[in-house]
Amino acid sequence: MNATLESLVVRCEDTLCDEVDDEIIAMNLDNGAFYGLSPVATDIMKYIELPRRAREIRDHLLSRYQVDTRTCETQVLSLLDQLVAEGLIECRDDDAGSGGDSL
Repeated sequence: MNATLESLVVRCEDTLCDEVDDEIIAMNLDNGAFYGLSPVATDIMKYIELPRRAREIRDHLLSRYQVDTRTCETQVLSLLDQLVAEGLIECRDDDAGSGGDSL
């Protein structure tokens, strides 16, 4: 599934994150892989400590960076798809089952 602006974005339960020198280092406990995240990916991972819609993430980044809406949207959705592929986040089409998830 590809992320859309309406996707609910949540961290996977098997993802550990720690901040080192203003960068998040993430570990996928399922496969044991470590990831050093870019500044934008770090910003996203901090922002989704609670589940957020992809459009909320886009709007958050638009308020922080000098980028046009279309470029931001395209790059956010692409990055979300990459994070899903690495097993660090989930993008859900609806919020079923997300109530009360602890992240």
